[in-house]
Amino acid sequence: MNKDYKFIKDAYEGKLGLEMCQDWEDLILNAYPEFKEEEFKVGDWVYVTKTSFGWTQHTNQRVFKLCELGPFYGTSGKGIMGLKGCEFRKATREEIEKHLIEEAKRRGFKKGLKVRLFSGATGIIKKNWEHEYRESTDSFYFHNLLIYKQGQWAEIINTMTKA
Repeated sequence: MNKDYKFIKDAYEGKLGLEMCQDWEDLILNAYPEFKEEEFKVGDWVYVTKTSFGWTQHTNQRVFKLCELGPFYGTSGKGIMGLKGCEFRKATREEIEKHLIEEAKRRGFKKGLKVRLFSGATGIIKKNWEHEYRESTDSFYFHNLLIYKQGQWAEIINTMTKA
């Protein structure tokens, strides 16, 4: 590794109080592409790698979907969480899928449950935990029933049972 790596990185990140011209920034990024920060937008799934002081809500949860409040807010089934001061990266497909499975279980989706689908029709979940996450549409299927789509969950229909 280059012995000046830390110095160059600190200079690039502005930690030395220096400003650089666009030409130097381009040269540094060309030599050290890992310095370029990931760009995030509303709707991106992120994985929190380092928490900030004051992180109190959802201490075990690390996967969030960025919401409309701004670039430093995530959302989960339990509400909105400020991510400012935290370090995060884009979540992998596996991390998103694992999070959606956990969230579906927490919400009560299980075999035998009747749900109102996004089309307005109803369906019954016939098997436990046969699932598929489709990244291209941000959709989660539970035994071929669409139960999550772009931040929205299908409605669980409470059914009356005979006593």
